[in-house]
Amino acid sequence: MYSPLGGPHAVTSWMTIFTKPSFNWIGNWQYFFQYGMNVSWLNQANGQCSNIGTSTANGSFDLFGPPISATSLNQPANTVFFTDGGEDAPQLNVGSYVTFAPGVATSPDACSYISDDWGPSSSFYFGGITGSTMTTQAGGVYPRAAGGAIVAFCDGHVKSEQLGTLAKGTNWFKGQANSTALITDRTVYQWGAPY
Repeated sequence: MYSPLGGPHAVTSWMTIFTKPSFNWIGNWQYFFQYGMNVSWLNQANGQCSNIGTSTANGSFDLFGPPISATSLNQPANTVFFTDGGEDAPQLNVGSYVTFAPGVATSPDACSYISDDWGPSSSFYFGGITGSTMTTQAGGVYPRAAGGAIVAFCDGHVKSEQLGTLAKGTNWFKGQANSTALITDRTVYQWGAPY
């Protein structure tokens, strides 16, 4: 899924699926994704992280936690489904299939990879294994639309939002230490509460 604002997609050396019989998973998901799902809240891992990386009854694997039911959302029009996604380096505009919510690393009722919360990170886990979000500092949300990100909400509507607006309900600010943002007002938080 390319963003129409995404620019160059990836270096061709990563595209080995088309030139080798072996499947290069890392190279190909980096190439094809420029949008990321709100996995911090829509795949609801518990605060102790004990239900991530576990097998489910049907044999699938919950990397982030089991998906929530769409009917469990009290405010689908105010809950982020997916956003423009990507990293700053090593390959500008290379995407990921996930984005992380601001404040999730410090939330007692969710689980996240600590290095992937909002803040400057040189090890964005799902942005290229060695990816960086030092410039955007927004958990893999990539502001391609005049400084804002295209956001799809769980009710289906889509709009562009500035990073500060996406972080409302938290104390996040650009330049804040990684993984230190706190959710301060769940009534305006757009990522997963209130349910």
